[in-house]
Amino acid sequence: MILEIASIDVKASVEAKFEAGVKDVLPLFKAAKGCQELALARSIENPRRYRLMIHWATLENHTVDFRSSPGF
Repeated sequence: MILEIASIDVKASVEAKFEAGVKDVLPLFKAAKGCQELALARSIENPRRYRLMIHWATLENHTVDFRSSPGF
């Protein structure tokens, strides 16, 4: 299993909009070949910082399959 971790800093006062946007695209990730789990975590120390963690079955599922998909 491959764990992808994206660190994302958002502008102040758009945190709720960002979270809603992530919720909207969840089906694209979940439908991707090899996507096994996805979680968004917000930092307590820096509320504008998020970690998007995606578990992929293989590296190729992320680097080839997902990146060449219409959802990407």
